[in-house]
Amino acid sequence: MPPRLARALAGSPDAEVVEAASSWYVDNGEVVAAVDTTFASGDRAGVARLLASLPSYLVDAFTYGELRAVVGDLPPDAVARPRPG
Repeated sequence: MPPRLARALAGSPDAEVVEAASSWYVDNGEVVAAVDTTFASGDRAGVARLLASLPSYLVDAFTYGELRAVVGDLPPDAVARPRPG
């Protein structure tokens, strides 16, 4: 991760910073880190949107256990109808 994003995430990140960091990770093929970053921010609906926006070949980067743990921690309404964007 670029040092500037790492410093920004060290504090109390806002949604824009989290989205920028997650996008950077996705663009660099680090989808697990993208989800971890969004998850760590507390934005569970954002995690659902991120997962829903990923092409299936990128979701394959997760083990079954990782994906199950992440989805299991999402609010029911986010899992029922995640909406990208």
